Amino acid sequence: MQALECKFGNLTLKNSWVMSAKELGFLDANEWAAFYLERAKFGVSGIVFPVSEVQKQEPSVVKQCLRGLDELQCISFLQIQLGVLDLQAKLEFALEMGFLGVVLEISSQIEAKDISLLQEVFATYNQKCSIFIGVSDLNDKNYELITSIKGEIHGVCILNCPEENDLEELIQCKKNLSISMMIMMGNIKMESIEKCLQNQEFDAILTWKPLVCDTKFVDKLERDMPPIPCQECGVCTLELPVTCPYHPEVGSEYFETQRRKIATRKEVCIYGNGISAGYAAKKALERGFPTTICKTKDLETFVPQSDALHQYQIALYDELDALGVKFEEIEGGLSGFLRERKPYFTLFFQKNQEDSLVMETMFDLLDERLSCAKFLEGQTKTEIEESLVDVYQFFKQFYLA
Repeated sequence: MQALECKFGNLTLKNSWVMSAKELGFLDANEWAAFYLERAKFGVSGIVFPVSEVQKQEPSVVKQCLRGLDELQCISFLQIQLGVLDLQAKLEFALEMGFLGVVLEISSQIEAKDISLLQEVFATYNQKCSIFIGVSDLNDKNYELITSIKGEIHGVCILNCPEENDLEELIQCKKNLSISMMIMMGNIKMESIEKCLQNQEFDAILTWKPLVCDTKFVDKLERDMPPIPCQECGVCTLELPVTCPYHPEVGSEYFETQRRKIATRKEVCIYGNGISAGYAAKKALERGFPTTICKTKDLETFVPQSDALHQYQIALYDELDALGVKFEEIEGGLSGFLRERKPYFTLFFQKNQEDSLVMETMFDLLDERLSCAKFLEGQTKTEIEESLVDVYQFFKQFYLA
């Protein structure tokens, strides 16, 4: 999907995907910042931070994070309650911290007598930062308010998730108001979102879960590659610190950014052909290891039962091929292959426990430089989750420690 720039006052989003930040639950400030910087690195064009989340961090940490986002061309917005009496102080706080935009959320009714004061304050600050009004929906009161102040603001942000059948009404409201609009993705189908963006019916999409479970969600969309599908398990919104069973690096972004600095030319061999094997190969390649996925002739091809996971598996192996991962079919036994190549590291992915004897002999055959591990490559969704998490934890604990 082609990336379309959109302008909000003096700001330009490099594409239409904006992350709606949530509470992460990280105790370490570096982990908090790395979580958002990692997503900005792979295409997110903006992040809306609730003021409650920002206030949990030291000001110096927030400012450093926002500078990093700016370097990655990711616009930072601060989401705060719209209050007439303290509005100016809130805008000054956002500017002092380094936010480039604000989303002022309407939580109570704005009286008619306050409209002129809002217009005056917005006229003073709308050249200093991008100003959005955040509403749960465009009811009559909200519509009337936005109509009266739209000349001093840059857009409207729909904070509640609209339903699929609400889209036409929102599109018509946007046309009537003639103003920029961001909407929360929620339960709207991806096909509908893509159609709205291509037709420029909305300017930006706010979302959380798709950007959590796949760090490279935006990057893959722009390259017409299927992202990891969100399984709607709710883990990323219900448990703290934030995690994702389908993307086990979630919550370990700081660890990843530090470990990527380590490079080596030692070879990694991976025995298997399923999702976990491909995922492990991708991580090894990203860390600078020449990587080979090897299999014997009798290794059965692993096909997930879930169609979404199967499509992801196909896309993953296409990506590995493009990235330069080698694929080898081993002639003869696996033991002889390992004796000859002596790779630095070997991972084994199996669908059953029948080859435990092979694993036991590996420790006797290979020298101390070679580490071996066996993981279950299962047929069910639960087994896939366990396999991915186990692989990542093994990498994290032993691979580059």
